[in-house]
Amino acid sequence: MQAIDENLPLPFVKIKQDGTILSFSKTAYEEFNLLRGNLYSLVDGESMAKLQRAIHAEKSAAGVEIHVKSAKSDLSLYEVFISIDENEHANLLFRCKDHDTSILMERLLSLQTRLNDTDFELLEKKEELERALRRLDVLSGPFIPLSEKIGYIPIFGDIVEEKLRVISESCLQNISEGDFETIFVDLTASGSIEEAGIRRLIDFLKTIEIITGEKARLIGVKPNAAEGLSRNGIQDYVLTASSLKKVLWQYFHEH
Repeated sequence: MQAIDENLPLPFVKIKQDGTILSFSKTAYEEFNLLRGNLYSLVDGESMAKLQRAIHAEKSAAGVEIHVKSAKSDLSLYEVFISIDENEHANLLFRCKDHDTSILMERLLSLQTRLNDTDFELLEKKEELERALRRLDVLSGPFIPLSEKIGYIPIFGDIVEEKLRVISESCLQNISEGDFETIFVDLTASGSIEEAGIRRLIDFLKTIEIITGEKARLIGVKPNAAEGLSRNGIQDYVLTASSLKKVLWQYFHEH
């Protein structure tokens, strides 16, 4: 077993077919424990057959990956470049791939971190959007106290279930915190109306009657909405009027 003086950047080992080490470079001496004198003693069992097949193929082989015991680790992954000389000795050049794997893992971890940060930012944006939409729904049906006894709720935009749910929660809280007797619900500025929205509206009006003891006054019901409202029996829970002016005149005339 002989050390060679060539300044090779990668570990180099020359062996016989049976694994006996004939010569090695300085980098190989620093990389592997070569005192046993046989390279095969350093090779992992599963990698042994792969290495021997490549050596006995009697031709050059590139990119054979094997696990070898190194000075730094019990087993490290190496890519081995093999050439067979005229004496049937194998010249092996080793390139450690653990470093490549580490770089890849670092890149993957960095990517995962960026993705996690992106997911968190998207979650924050989603929550911010949901808050904005909820705020918009609240503003689409504000509770306006006209006096200590009278409340006014104009509903803007389409009558859909989620919007009515948010409006109901906000307005019912205001109604229950006061001493209101009469509530005007104005649909003059509303758009299209869906079945689920009608059912939610009826639940809203029922609850108003329970809290105040009086039926709500429904204003501005459009012809395209009247059929759906009537079909769901809304007349049982409200008193209807065509305009705010008319219902206010009627209210003050009654009182």
